[in-house]
Amino acid sequence: MVRDDGDNGLVAITPPKTQQMGESATARDINRIFVTSTTIRSILKDSGQRGARPAFRRYMTPGPDYSEAKALDFLNSQTPTTVEVRPYTTKKGKRVKSYTQTRNVSSLGDPRLGRLLYVGEAPSRTLHKSRKNSRGQVKQAAWTQLVTSQAKMTSYIKEIVQRVGLLKAGWGAAARQAGLDVNLPSFAARNSKRASGKGRFSDSNPSNIYVELSNTTPNASNKITKAAVNWVVSFRQKQIEREMQNRMKALAKAA
Repeated sequence: MVRDDGDNGLVAITPPKTQQMGESATARDINRIFVTSTTIRSILKDSGQRGARPAFRRYMTPGPDYSEAKALDFLNSQTPTTVEVRPYTTKKGKRVKSYTQTRNVSSLGDPRLGRLLYVGEAPSRTLHKSRKNSRGQVKQAAWTQLVTSQAKMTSYIKEIVQRVGLLKAGWGAAARQAGLDVNLPSFAARNSKRASGKGRFSDSNPSNIYVELSNTTPNASNKITKAAVNWVVSFRQKQIEREMQNRMKALAKAA
C-alpha cells in the first residue's frame, strides 16, 4: 500500500514526483518572493536608465542618503504604457475581441518589481509562509522582500530544499506507527523525524484484517487527492485478488 516494487503506492502518488522536481519547484517559489541586491544591480544595469545603479547604491549604503524607504519607492516605480490584449474566451464561453489598454508597468523593465515591501538581511520565514496558497505553492512572481545578503539567501534556499520529501515521509511515519516496515526514497527518509502520520494494523481477527494509515503532515490534505488515494487502494485490492486466485489455482492443481 505504501510503496510496492513497482512504486505504485501512496508514496508514489504523493508530490513531488522526483527529488529534482521538488527541489527545483521549491527554489523557484522562493525566488518568486525574494530578490537579492545582486539581482537588482543586474536589472538596473540592463534598464538603460542613466544613474540608476548609483542612486540605488546611495540609498542602500550607510550615509546621508541612506533610506530603505526611498530604495523601495525607487524600485517600485511604475510608468503607464499602452498594451494590446489578445482575443480570449471567458470561463462562461464568451469570446472577447482584442483591445488596447493602458497599464502601469515597472519603470525598470522587470514585471517582478512593483510590490516590494520590505528590506532585510535574510529572507523572512513569516513572509514566505504568507505568500503560499492552500497547496503550499507560490503562484505569482512578484518580489515582496529585498534580501541584502546573497549568502543568507543561498543558505535559506538550501535549508528549505532539504524539506522536500516531507509529505512522502508522512506515510512512513504512519506505517511505523502501525508496526510496519517501509523503505522510503532517500530524500523522503531524511525527513522521517519531522514527518507526521498515524497508523493502525490488526490481524487478530482472521475475518477482519485491516490497516489504517493517515498522513497528518501539514498540507497533506491539500496536496494528496482522494482520487489518487482511492486509485492506490483499488490497485492494491486487484493485486491481492489476482494473487489469491493464482494461489487457489496452484492448490487445485496440486490436489
